[in-house]
Amino acid sequence: SARTSIPTAAWSLWSRFVDRKWAEPALKWSASASNTAAKSPSRPYLADLRTILAAAESGKLQPVYALVGSEALLNDRAVTALRQATIGEGGIPGFNEDVFHGRETNGASVAAAASTLPMMSDLRFVLVRHVDAMKSSVDALTAYVTEPNPSTCLVMTATKLNGSTKFAKALKKKGFRHDIKPLKGAGLLEFASGEAKRRGHTLGRDAGHALVDAVGDDLAALNDA
Repeated sequence: SARTSIPTAAWSLWSRFVDRKWAEPALKWSASASNTAAKSPSRPYLADLRTILAAAESGKLQPVYALVGSEALLNDRAVTALRQATIGEGGIPGFNEDVFHGRETNGASVAAAASTLPMMSDLRFVLVRHVDAMKSSVDALTAYVTEPNPSTCLVMTATKLNGSTKFAKALKKKGFRHDIKPLKGAGLLEFASGEAKRRGHTLGRDAGHALVDAVGDDLAALNDA
């Protein structure tokens, strides 16, 4: 198993903070990650994710976020932070939240939900998972992205987006596309270091390398270790 393959020293340190790493509020991670990045400004591994978490923490949200990348755990962390910043306090979440799946909906339905005014709240939260799987009325969603409702935070996830489509071009032009790429090598070390620091621990370089070598670059595997 992953647990038995990790060197004793690395596992001892890792086990102190991995068990609840995803249960704690996503926003708490942004400060430690930013501090880690400040010491290594040439590393862009978590740049877009840090930008999103910082915006969520400050409350200065974009009306649209397209989270593009295959690493589900990183995307989920961004989604959690944005949802919490939008409807986490006050309002009536049941009336101010809509969740869609790209394979089961169309652009017109999403645009209609995002255009709806919030009830007893300042903002609505609309989530579309796997927007890249949407096949119908994408033009309606493209039109919405061009002129979004400022009282809605529309969050869309996608594994990949074809950059040549009108939809992808509109997202890029408005600055709504955020690429959250899988972490590799030094990016994994940066992530692990930020996680440890958030919990008041220090992950030494040797221990970090031992951990990554043992578990690999799959964040889900690290989470399940």
